[in-house]
Amino acid sequence: MSLGLYADGMIRKHGFLGAKPSADAFAETLRVWLDHRCEHTLFRPASVTRDGDRVHVVAFVHPAGGEIVVELDDRDRITLESTTNPVGPGFHAFVCDAIDAIGEELKVRWSSVEDDTGFFEHRDFNRLQSEMTSWLQHVATICVERMSDHSNLAVSMPISAQPQLQPGMVSMPAGPRPLSWMRSVAGKQSDGKEFFSWWDRGWTVDERVKWTRAALWNLTSFERPQNQEEANLQQLVLRHAAELVTDGADFGPMAADLTDLSRAEGGTYDHLFTDHAGGGEIGYRRLPMTHSIARGWTITLPGHFAIVVEDNTWIAYDNDRTVRFSSYEIQSDEPSEKFFDSLSVFDGFEALPLESQDGTVYRVSYGPGTPEDECDWLIRCEAANLPDLGSLTIAVSSPHRDWAFDTAKQLKFTRRA
Repeated sequence: MSLGLYADGMIRKHGFLGAKPSADAFAETLRVWLDHRCEHTLFRPASVTRDGDRVHVVAFVHPAGGEIVVELDDRDRITLESTTNPVGPGFHAFVCDAIDAIGEELKVRWSSVEDDTGFFEHRDFNRLQSEMTSWLQHVATICVERMSDHSNLAVSMPISAQPQLQPGMVSMPAGPRPLSWMRSVAGKQSDGKEFFSWWDRGWTVDERVKWTRAALWNLTSFERPQNQEEANLQQLVLRHAAELVTDGADFGPMAADLTDLSRAEGGTYDHLFTDHAGGGEIGYRRLPMTHSIARGWTITLPGHFAIVVEDNTWIAYDNDRTVRFSSYEIQSDEPSEKFFDSLSVFDGFEALPLESQDGTVYRVSYGPGTPEDECDWLIRCEAANLPDLGSLTIAVSSPHRDWAFDTAKQLKFTRRA
C-alpha cells in the first residue's frame, strides 16, 4: 500500500547525425545529472549497475526513503519509478519535475507516466497534500485496528531490519510516534503531516531540518564509523546541520543528537553545539535491531553494526566484532537432532550440548581464532530446522567472548511461507 510514480519511455536520438548513446553511456550521463539535480538533498552519490542487458541507476535523494530508480536496456527503453509516500508531497513534486527535466534535457520521450496521486496531470500541490494525508489516514485506520498498546508496528520502513522500540510505538521514516498519535490521525483529529519529512514544495529551512532528523533517525550511527561510507555520511549530516545553524535554524532537543554524532565523527563540529549535553534519543541505530537475514532466519544485533553481503554471506560488523551468516537447504530424511551426528565440529573447537527451541536444533561450538581471522575467539552456531540449515560465525576479541555466546542465542528461524 504505497503512493508513487512510474514512467516509461524511449531515449531519443542525439545530435545532428541522430546517434543514440549506449545504455551504459546514457546511464553515466544520467548518474551525473541526478547527482547535480539532487545535490541539496541526496545522502549518497547515485549508483550505476548492470544486470545482463539492463542497466540500473539509483539516486538516493532523501534519507526518509526517497529514491529514484531508473532502468535502461540495450533497445533504448527507459523506465523510472519512485515510491514517494515515505517522504511526502514535496518529494513527489520533485520527482515529477525530474521526469519533466529528463525528458527535455536528456532527450527522453515519455510514452506514459502513471501517478497514484494524479499530481503529474493536474499539478495542484494542495490536492497532492490532501492525497497524501488521505493515504496516511487510511493506513492509520488499519494500524489502529491491528495494533495493541503492547505491540510495535512499522509504517513505510525497511522490512529487512526492525528497531526494538518500546511497546506501543510506531516506527516511521520521520521518527517514532506513539499509538495515540496514530489514533488521532485515524480519527481525523490530526492530519498527520508530521509523518512526512518533505511536506512543502521547495527546500526551505524547515524542510532541511526535517531532512536532518530523517538522516539521524534512519541512517547515521552514533558510534565511531565502521567504514568510509559511514564516515562520509556522518560528515554530510553534520555539514548540513552546520549550514542550518548559520541560517538560524533551531534544532531544539535534536541538538543533543547532533552533539553525539559530532563526538562519534571526531569532534569537528562540537563548537556548534557546546551548550547541549549528549544523550540524544533520535536514531534507531542506537537500538538493538532484528534483521531478517535469509530464508526465514533472523538475528538481533546492536543497531550500529554495518551490514554487507558478499558471495551470499550476510556480514554484520563494528570495529571489534564480526558476525557472518550463511543459509543452506539440506535434503535429509533424518530428524534435525540426528543430522548433527554427521556434521563434524571444527578441529580444535569444543561443542556445547545441543539445544532445541520451537522445532529448531542448535549446536554452539567455540575455539581460538587464527591470525587470518584477526580475532581471539570464533563462536559458531549451527541451527537446523530441516531442510533449512543456518550457519553463524562470530569473530571477537577476548573481552567480547561472552557477548558472542549471548548473540549466538539470538539466531531464530521462522518457517518460510
